[in-house]
Amino acid sequence: MNNQIFFGFLNLAIALFVTEKTIPKLIIFGKKFNLIDKSDKRKKNRDNMVRIGGVAIFLGFFISQIIWFCFYFSFKNFGIENILLNKNVFIAIFGMLFFFLIGLLEDFLTLSPFLRLALQALIMSIVWYQGFGIKTLDINFLNFESNELILSSSLSYLLTFLWLVGVTNAINWIDGLDGLLSGVALINFLGMALISFSQGEFSIFYLSLSLVGCCAAFLKYNFYPSKIFMGDSGSYFLGFSLAALSILTFTGINGENIFGTISLHKSFILLSVPIVDMIFVIFLRLMRGKSPFYPDRSHLHFRILDTGIGIVSTVSIIYALVIILTTISYAMK
Repeated sequence: MNNQIFFGFLNLAIALFVTEKTIPKLIIFGKKFNLIDKSDKRKKNRDNMVRIGGVAIFLGFFISQIIWFCFYFSFKNFGIENILLNKNVFIAIFGMLFFFLIGLLEDFLTLSPFLRLALQALIMSIVWYQGFGIKTLDINFLNFESNELILSSSLSYLLTFLWLVGVTNAINWIDGLDGLLSGVALINFLGMALISFSQGEFSIFYLSLSLVGCCAAFLKYNFYPSKIFMGDSGSYFLGFSLAALSILTFTGINGENIFGTISLHKSFILLSVPIVDMIFVIFLRLMRGKSPFYPDRSHLHFRILDTGIGIVSTVSIIYALVIILTTISYAMK
């Protein structure tokens, strides 16, 4: 068990170090090539800032994973030979990579919302056809005669799409204040790390701690007053990571490399702040006769901020809410 903790914190330390050392170079690069997020009326509290910080988060995570796999295959005598490197973990990492690339394209080229959604749907479809999907739901909390609900292929595809793409975009939408998304993601990934460790799912434990390290290093530069923004590359990467790992965290993975029963209600509680915020914003925009993609200040963080309490207080309130919900999700494990 001590070896598992050591390798978990090794993942965290490498990810934190790489991310922290990469950010200053990205700031210089972004300013040189004018990769700047311009302030506007909606984001009036934010100054012009380099918007490609997601590259540092991406590099921190993937370099930590490369080093970890080298350790895994070279030092199995350290007591980690019993870790199940599940097929679905690699499929999740594939999705994380390509959602990062979609976001990076947006940061450099500014894609239309419909093209971004189409690309997300394409990657999600590949992931689903490779076997990473929501296929059996845990409905024990409903007190029905059956504890499981097996979904048809069409329902499985639809629910997987709604979860992976929906959560990714919900996470992207809360990236509206300095330190908000990076802090919320850090809390959620830490919760997943603790839950997966308690369940003996060490591959998810390592992935989650790597992402904790990335978020912690980025938060150093992103907390108010921010020195860099993560951009869509970072928010899409973290969004898909949260969506995918929230499934893996609350799934009993068996030795045949297929999913067990997914407790999606626990994943929902864990990520309910961005999810409920997105649903509320879409509903409000439609009621006003506007496109769901129309940017405005109806998000939770803008509503709290507009009361006049300040950015740090607004972010702290949302942090506290996420900590409470993450704790509830952990208690339900």
